[in-house]
Amino acid sequence: MKKILWLLIAILTIQTGYSIGVGPAFNTLEYQPNTIQSDYLKVYNTEDKEFYAVLSVEGGLKEYLILDDTQIYIPSNEDFKRIYYHVQYPELEPGSYQTRIRIIETPQNVEGESVIIAALGVSHKIGLEVSAYGKYLKISFVVEDKTLKVTLDNIGEEDVEQVDIEFTLTDDKQSLVYEETASNINVGQKQIITRNLQKVEDGVYQALLNVTYDGINKIIKQEIAIGQIIVTINSMDIADFEIGDIAKIDLEVENKWNRELNNLNLEMEVVRNNKIYGSYKSEDFNLAPNSKKTISAYWDTQDKPVGDYDAHFTVNYAGKKAEQSFILTLGEEKVTAAKPKEFNWLIPISIIAVIMLIVVILLLVRYFKQKGEPVIMH
Repeated sequence: MKKILWLLIAILTIQTGYSIGVGPAFNTLEYQPNTIQSDYLKVYNTEDKEFYAVLSVEGGLKEYLILDDTQIYIPSNEDFKRIYYHVQYPELEPGSYQTRIRIIETPQNVEGESVIIAALGVSHKIGLEVSAYGKYLKISFVVEDKTLKVTLDNIGEEDVEQVDIEFTLTDDKQSLVYEETASNINVGQKQIITRNLQKVEDGVYQALLNVTYDGINKIIKQEIAIGQIIVTINSMDIADFEIGDIAKIDLEVENKWNRELNNLNLEMEVVRNNKIYGSYKSEDFNLAPNSKKTISAYWDTQDKPVGDYDAHFTVNYAGKKAEQSFILTLGEEKVTAAKPKEFNWLIPISIIAVIMLIVVILLLVRYFKQKGEPVIMH
């Protein structure tokens, strides 16, 4: 009961003992590309009491706005404190940008684990309008299903006659360059330029899009992933051993991605007649980019009946699974392995085709007999 009483007193004290204001509440900036614009706001002490506050930035210009002070103290005998901020404009695309500077009062000298701080806060809002001007292409690109799509959207005030596109993909091994062109993009029109990237190996690349149109140059850089992370189990080998001992089964595992993969593991399950005759899970391992590695599993053959077993192997990686099955034949003296025979669809398809051909011939023979015409077969 005593703690609750102190809690209520603390909250009431905070709500009535701290007061903060900001002016102006809203400011509109003038866009000046590639310049630094400075301005200030005032944090007011509305009740003539000392207080502390922290400042933070939110919104579309957050990464371009710098505050001179992020923590302030206003004594009881000061009415306000000026806070200067600076906006370093890059070349922004046309549109509306909204940002706010938040000023949060931080009560001091409040002690006790049961106390909840109800801090007060105000905001200084900043607006910026970037209008369309001259020749302006809004440019973006994505890679979907190994197809590059470059979108050229003319949101400027003039038509664009010629566009030259250079797209570069770079990783640790190589640098690939693709070139495309476009022309006659009128105001308000959009063109999408595509390029097939099927021959590019799956992996992560640093992508650079260099676009030049009517003497204006724009560059976009970003990291992109092409294709999918793929790990495969390529082959299996069993070292010589005596029946009844533990068989060492080596599997070649391949990373077809161009980045290192971490925390993989191998699982094995040996089954015969729906009964499990052995299982194994390896320790975690890593795979270097575009590399192959031998991973071992172990199977205890003691007291196992002679015959065929289904061995199923799974490599767990990056939230995915690579799976492969083998037939293990346990003989009197050794173990041999083979991949399960895949069903040959060509045989039944061929049989069906022959049957259909015979049916067609019989129908033709019957038709011409009914017509009384001779049947000529070549």
